[in-house]
Amino acid sequence: MTVLDWKDQSTWLHAVDAYAGDILDSTVREHVLRRRSYCDSDDLTWLPSRTIQPSFVDAFVHYYSSIRAFHGCRPLDVATYSRNGFVGHAAERLKKEFLDRFPHVPDEILRLAAQELDISRATERAKTWFVLTERELTENCGSYIIHGSEYLAALAKGVSRLLRGIDYFYELQNTGYPTIIEVELPVSYLPVPQLNSIAREILSAWGRRITKLGTSSTSTPCVSIHQSLEPQYVVGHTHPKEVRDPYRMLRRAMSPTTCPSCRASKA
Repeated sequence: MTVLDWKDQSTWLHAVDAYAGDILDSTVREHVLRRRSYCDSDDLTWLPSRTIQPSFVDAFVHYYSSIRAFHGCRPLDVATYSRNGFVGHAAERLKKEFLDRFPHVPDEILRLAAQELDISRATERAKTWFVLTERELTENCGSYIIHGSEYLAALAKGVSRLLRGIDYFYELQNTGYPTIIEVELPVSYLPVPQLNSIAREILSAWGRRITKLGTSSTSTPCVSIHQSLEPQYVVGHTHPKEVRDPYRMLRRAMSPTTCPSCRASKA
């Protein structure tokens, strides 16, 4: 079983020849070299045929069994992921979690704060987001590690408007453990548009490699699933020491950098 590791660009670029060498053959290479265009991932007209992308995606999903991915969070109990996996967005569960963090908040205040939020986020039900590198989380998606889920953050802001005196959005960063969960996400769990997006990035990097235009500008894909992810696909977790805060536009030290699960594994 082959796992795609986005951080290991050299390996996945060289693997292209193994699973798509007959698709990106000498005729395609000569065409790309002759044009020497930017090889953009959003516009694949630099390829000689529109049939190349769907053929490439088909080869890609048959070659890779799963993709290494990362989820940023701030759970009260990190071990729940190794026990239960990911169950996706569930408003009622998140409301309970909010009260576990702030048990003094009245139920009625929580209900009022969640009214519009539940409507606006109805399409998020059972959905979980991942990115393909840890760096993407610490540099560009730090809010998930600092404050937890978007729903919790939005709920905290709503409660703060109703209960003057405490900034619950700020207080979220004083609860739980700043965590990055690592998973091996089965390729079969990903929607076709997201597989197409990853394939376009690989094709773009391949084109820039053979034209010697460089591969450093390859974007880090973000993916999501609309189903549970079983615990056997959770392979580990880390606690970043530092995260870029997108709200304050600065880097912030994280604490704590261990959790009971970490200490148990060392015992």
